[in-house]
Amino acid sequence: MDYSRLTRTDTTAFASESSHIVIADVRGSTAAILDGRFREVNLAGAACVAAIRNVYSPEAVPYVFGGDGATFLVEDSELEKCLSILRGVQGIVRDTLFLRLTVGHMSIKEIRERGGEVRYGFVHWAQKDSLPYFRGDGIALAEQEIKRRDDDDRGPIDSNVLNANVEGLSCKHLPFESTRGRVLSLVVQPFGEVDEIDATLNQIFQVLSEDGELDRLRPVSPRNTHRPILSPNWRIEARVQSRGLGFISLLKAHIRTVVESFLGYIFIRFNIKNPILGDPLYYQARMLQQSDWIKMDGCLRLVLDATPDEEKKIIDLLDRLSFENKVIYGFYTSSSTVMTCHFQSGITDQHTHFIDGFGGGLTQAATDLKSKARNRGLFKNRLSVV
Repeated sequence: MDYSRLTRTDTTAFASESSHIVIADVRGSTAAILDGRFREVNLAGAACVAAIRNVYSPEAVPYVFGGDGATFLVEDSELEKCLSILRGVQGIVRDTLFLRLTVGHMSIKEIRERGGEVRYGFVHWAQKDSLPYFRGDGIALAEQEIKRRDDDDRGPIDSNVLNANVEGLSCKHLPFESTRGRVLSLVVQPFGEVDEIDATLNQIFQVLSEDGELDRLRPVSPRNTHRPILSPNWRIEARVQSRGLGFISLLKAHIRTVVESFLGYIFIRFNIKNPILGDPLYYQARMLQQSDWIKMDGCLRLVLDATPDEEKKIIDLLDRLSFENKVIYGFYTSSSTVMTCHFQSGITDQHTHFIDGFGGGLTQAATDLKSKARNRGLFKNRLSVV
């Protein structure tokens, strides 16, 4: 996987003038996480991506999962359809997870009129699936403006849950315990001109690769993958799949979730080839490769399984870059990683797996970043992180 593409602006394209940044965000996510509901928060954010992926390919509507929400780049011709889908997810999240999901958008034209920019690119990990990423300060600008509009309008959610198809969304694995030290969740906001940001990101990736292949830091691996017959989160997953449509729908979702979990366990445990996963050994290898432990939406978001020495090197570098006013960052440590999945087909490698640190690592890291930014007086229009 060529994650070095994230460090090079020349691997990206400018977002078209006729497109929009659409942001779905769990409001009050930090409070929910502190209340122990980080799996619900992750599911809410992943449900947004799943509903869009069930209609559009990542190339048609690029996205980035942020832990407690997601960001999308949508052409004007598809905007109303995408908003209708995400408003359906709003209703599902409200009725089944009891969380408040906000959805808003800002046009690229308006972002550029305010001095911002958005570029996008892809890390290709399968013939029919890829990891989109965004570069530029326009995402932060849009995020701040969308939150301002939401604060000004706290009316009821006008949503139809039938507009959102969240099929394939699941969380069937146990947490992936650290095998190297502890899990480090990082959110890094770079500053400067395009070439300066490229250089800063390149420095970060050089340090990440200093002691070996970058993949050694991947927090999910065959050594710490454990899929039980039935996940502890199966009831939450079933609630979301029911879309809050009543008792019969919930009963059907419970039965389907249990049957799918049991069959999946049997297929993988006994390596039985089947028309859903295909070759279970191959699928599990692809699952680990097609996990978004490195992502970028203007901020670099990392979930790493690092040794104490590696963690010190990374934090020392970020402290130095922060002192030089090249970045501001936040971090959070935990003992494990959690994965939320969107599965379409194991045969065609159409599946993606959303990674976060246990206990809402990315949201906690973003909160740390926000605190540091306030202390340094850096909260301006171009810096906005939940």
